[in-house]
Amino acid sequence: MQLINTQGMAFIGPGSEWFWTAISGLVLAITFFAIYRQLRLQRDSAAIEQVAEMERLWTSERMSRSKLAVLLAIEAGTAPMDIPDKPATHVGDFW
Repeated sequence: MQLINTQGMAFIGPGSEWFWTAISGLVLAITFFAIYRQLRLQRDSAAIEQVAEMERLWTSERMSRSKLAVLLAIEAGTAPMDIPDKPATHVGDFW
């Protein structure tokens, strides 16, 4: 039982259009996959940079001083309305 007729098959010249169409479709699919992969890598890289920037801001000296001021005020039993404005705003604006 023969599934594909290979008699008279041409790869170059007249009658080979089907072959070159298939090859160009394959090359196009590989190109689209490569472009998709590159875009995905760029997106992942941007996300990693964004997380690193957030961590850098959260652990900065200014933020540490603000967190300390707020935590010391809470530990001292300060009422929520009396917590220092600037440090509380700085920490709150981060989130």
